[in-house]
Formats: sequence, C-alpha cells, structure tokens
Amino acid sequence: YVVARRAWKSDDWYIGGVTNEEGRNVELYLDFLEDGVNYSARIYRDSEDAHYRDHQLGYVIETKILRRGDKINIYMAPGGGFAIRLSPSPTNGA
Repeated sequence: YVVARRAWKSDDWYIGGVTNEEGRNVELYLDFLEDGVNYSARIYRDSEDAHYRDHQLGYVIETKILRRGDKINIYMAPGGGFAIRLSPSPTNGA
C-alpha cells in the first residue's frame, strides 16, 4: 500500500508505503509534482538486510533532488515500508 499527499497550505508532499510479510520493490512515478520545480527528497527506507523477524531496525536515510517525471525505485523489506518528504528546493531559479 502506497499513498502520496500534499500538505495542507504547503508545497510539500509526503509519500508513505507499507508491506506485509512479503518484501517487494515499488516504482514511484513523480508525475504529480509541479513542472519545472526541483524538490529536495528526504527518504527513509528499509535497508537491504531489514526483516520484521530478525532485523527490524535496518534502515537507510537518503537525500536526493527530484523533479516531475522522475521515477524512484524503493525496496520494502518483509514487514517494512518507507516514508518520503518532498519539499521545493531552495536552489530553484538559481
């Protein structure tokens, strides 16, 4: 299950996903973002060795610059998930 929501009275976006006991990869298409704007993405995701039974705290935090039309591949470990905050980058227009 994956959901994306724009924050109320803000240009920030939040994306979250969870899975059951089956690990999986998901492709997120960022076609909903505003055209011509760079977004700073803070990504909290499962590490490759994470698992709900024996490595629940395996995670990675990443920062990327993304735009409309980009695609992100995210791994969700068994019993895991991810969270992403997308904020317009202060470098827009520079």
